[in-house]
Amino acid sequence: MITDYQIEMLNVGDADAFVVYYITDRTRKHLVLIDAGRYEDGSRVLEHLNAHYRGIPVELAIVTHPDDDHYGGFVYLLEQIKSKNKDAAAIQRFWVNDPRKHINVDDVNEDIQKKTLESRLKDIYAAHDTDLMTLLDECKIPYREAFAKTYSRISNSPLGTMVVPECCSSDQIGFTILGPTKNYYEAQCQNFRYEHLHVEVGTEAADVVDNADFVKTDRCLSKVLDDAPDDNSDHNRSSLIVLFEPEYKVRFLFTGDASVDSFEHMTTMHQLKCKDLRWLKVPHHGSKRNLNSKWIKYFNPSFAYISTLKRGQYLNQCVVNALKKNGSDVISTHNNPTFSYIVYNNCLERPLKAVAHC
Repeated sequence: MITDYQIEMLNVGDADAFVVYYITDRTRKHLVLIDAGRYEDGSRVLEHLNAHYRGIPVELAIVTHPDDDHYGGFVYLLEQIKSKNKDAAAIQRFWVNDPRKHINVDDVNEDIQKKTLESRLKDIYAAHDTDLMTLLDECKIPYREAFAKTYSRISNSPLGTMVVPECCSSDQIGFTILGPTKNYYEAQCQNFRYEHLHVEVGTEAADVVDNADFVKTDRCLSKVLDDAPDDNSDHNRSSLIVLFEPEYKVRFLFTGDASVDSFEHMTTMHQLKCKDLRWLKVPHHGSKRNLNSKWIKYFNPSFAYISTLKRGQYLNQCVVNALKKNGSDVISTHNNPTFSYIVYNNCLERPLKAVAHC
């Protein structure tokens, strides 16, 4: 049973890094790191862990998908472990999906040797002249792939014995993997970029908003948002969608850069788990290509968090407007440039609170 918890949204600009700290059975401490920003953000993440959690190992590190604004900081953290830096943060295990296990030469429409393909696939996690997967092996840190699964239980009811499908939580207390399923992941990774590509900051017109005469309806919070094409990035669509539920129906959803298509391909059981959220990590830094009215209304978050530098760099104003029309409080790093992180602390029983950089 989780008795206390807090979630920190480290301000790494238009990248992602989240610390989930919680206590079970009143004394056992758990530390989970979900993404770690770009490589150059790694030192800031490490400083934060040492300043506030020294002596507590990262029990689980979660890599949502192979874009360097999410996994790059992990490469830095692993380099410190490999070099035996006395200030390195101990990491016990990882969740990371490895495309090398899900694609083969026959799946690729080009003349390529198996070793070349494996090298290219490994290279999608490359940063600073090395790659995440090699470092995990060198540091002897175990990792496993993370896919959404369901299982069935036998239920005895007045109607007789029934097989009831349920969501698996995971091997981490409080966490449930809602997406992707293995089949959906494999459909995306057939088209992964084989050679490493640094993720450039996207541009979207900052002034794209609905006409002044637009009136929201029961189904539509923003016509501009709902008319936008879905994010077709296979990397983004493959993002891990992770739910943290420290209390009954108190739900925090981490989406990486998942798209509307990613949400649509969750199983019905998993979709039900993310209805009426306490907190939503808005996917892909507030891009209008990754959310629509249907999913904003379905998620119905009390708080929506966006990691971005400014409107026009992924963040689109129509996303913010739609969230606000839904009744959600919107918090964005571009509006909090002097804050290093934002904290939700259950023990203090107060809402999201901005905390100045120490």
